[in-house]
Amino acid sequence: MALSGSFTTSGYEGRCWKFSWTASQNVGANTSTISYTVEAIGGSAEWYMTGPCKVVVAGNIVYNNTGRWKQYKGKLCSGSVTVSHNSNGTQSFSASISSAIYYYADGTGNGSGSWSLDTIPRASQPSVNNWPSSVSSVNIGDQITIHMNKKANFTHKVTATFGNKSEVVTNSCVDNVVWNGFTIAKYAGQIPNATSGTLTFTVDTMNGSTKIGTKTVSVTAYLPASVVPTCNIASLSNTNNTFGCYAKLLSGVKVKPTASGVYGSSIKTLKISVTDMSDKTASSGTEYTFDAFTKTGTKVVKVSATDSRGRSAFVALDVTVVDYSLPSASITASRGTGTTTSNFVSDDTGDHAKIVAKGSVSSISGNTLTPVLQYRIAGQSAWTNLDISTSSLSLNDIRVIAVSDTEAYDIRIVIRDKAGREATATMTLSNGFATMDYKAGGDGIAFGKTANRSGFDCAMLMRIFKGVNLMNENTPGGYGWSDWYYNNNGTQGKRGRIYANSDGIHIKAENGKGFLDGTWSGSLSDRRMKRDIEPIVQNIIDAVGEVPFKQFRMSAPDYDHEVLYVGILAQDLQRSFQKHGVADKLLMLDTRKLNPDDEDEYYCIEYTHFLIVRLLYDEMKLQAYDERLKNIEKILGI
Repeated sequence: MALSGSFTTSGYEGRCWKFSWTASQNVGANTSTISYTVEAIGGSAEWYMTGPCKVVVAGNIVYNNTGRWKQYKGKLCSGSVTVSHNSNGTQSFSASISSAIYYYADGTGNGSGSWSLDTIPRASQPSVNNWPSSVSSVNIGDQITIHMNKKANFTHKVTATFGNKSEVVTNSCVDNVVWNGFTIAKYAGQIPNATSGTLTFTVDTMNGSTKIGTKTVSVTAYLPASVVPTCNIASLSNTNNTFGCYAKLLSGVKVKPTASGVYGSSIKTLKISVTDMSDKTASSGTEYTFDAFTKTGTKVVKVSATDSRGRSAFVALDVTVVDYSLPSASITASRGTGTTTSNFVSDDTGDHAKIVAKGSVSSISGNTLTPVLQYRIAGQSAWTNLDISTSSLSLNDIRVIAVSDTEAYDIRIVIRDKAGREATATMTLSNGFATMDYKAGGDGIAFGKTANRSGFDCAMLMRIFKGVNLMNENTPGGYGWSDWYYNNNGTQGKRGRIYANSDGIHIKAENGKGFLDGTWSGSLSDRRMKRDIEPIVQNIIDAVGEVPFKQFRMSAPDYDHEVLYVGILAQDLQRSFQKHGVADKLLMLDTRKLNPDDEDEYYCIEYTHFLIVRLLYDEMKLQAYDERLKNIEKILGI
């Protein structure tokens, strides 16, 4: 690069042309002015005939004489040419002379030269924090230095842009500027769903009032990890504060969480966690209740929030759960003679009863025990209270009461604590023992007890050697049945019924589930007992194979409505049978009544037959896939 230069042409007897130039530059205009001079030099003679001659500078013909003349040593021509530089400040130019010296023919005085002019300084290239190279990242909230890396004595206007927000850092600086305006409060809201963004500085390079050019520098700006959403436990309360503390089996927690985003972010998830409990997804400002604790010790109630930036925060409080147990109760009674515990003598036919009632409540601080002892004639609804009390947390009450030897009695003890939790024990005191007894009026008989109601009662082990017929001979459509009960602390609960119907024998579980225990013999499968033996027809296989499996809960009475079942729907199987033209009566799909007295009938599925055919369907599909795989392997040569 240069601001001056020269060249000489070819010539005759030493006579030639010398082209000399110098340049001055206008930084603001981004131009160079080239001043040139062409002069004749050398030669043994004083003058030489010359011409024609043409001088071109930077593409401009600055001299052109087509004649002939005597050329003495000295200047031929001079002048100046202004050229504009490129936007980056670079430029080059060339000059040439074509002439004839002595001879008429052009070419004896030719020459040329090319030069690169000095680069004129243009727009400054800024950098961040370091120079001349920039750092790659900063944190929002940092103090930032923008270096101009200037090319000349220019001034600079600096503008910062982050997201949709721009701010003029300075209108005039020379070398660098320190910016303290990139605060979290002002700029974090520009990235509500991210933890970083692009920060761009735009620098306008000025020469006075003239803009030389504009350049930018960008860095990644990160939101500090300390910027997280806020979350709090607005309220935390005990669901049962009877004892002024959190009590096992009694107390749960009520938690009201609050959460909010920060600097433009929004809450995406809010969760409540309690030790030993399942987490709850929450909404800010809503109260949530957790079940009673089942274990003692320190429990952590934690509220955690995650915002739209993926940033999380949590707050936790501890609660201490102390031991507590539910009340317990037991009761026994026996017949005998004697009016006090000291002279009582056991006798199955006695007209007094000795009652032993026991119970206890938790020893948690502040607890109390309130007992209630009652009896009634079996079958009646009204209870008679017996006076009973205790000042301790346990009860062991023994007493004798007068009873009728012909009546059975229900006797119960209720143990209640300060929290209102209670335990009840009930037992039935049978009437006086008699090997056989007739009820007055003749409509009742009893064995092993006195007869006190119509019908047949047996309070002894009964052995039947000839069998039992259960039937209804008097009512058309009637049926024989037997009900089965379970004594749950003196309360008889019906658990099932076995009954006959027109379609066969039914075993129905009520208020519970049915179980098959022990060893059961398999289904009869002897060939001698079967006919019409054929492979299962394809339409039955296809019909069973297309039935979808479902999960469901029962809505029918006598079922647990919360249990999740799996299986198929009879109507799906029926539709599939119709689709595939299955007309034969199959055991796997039938109808029955929930009870023999019901008018409505419901579809039922015999799963053994269904699943056997379904297994065959799946096996045939696997065989088909296997054949396809073998064909593919054969094609591929595997």
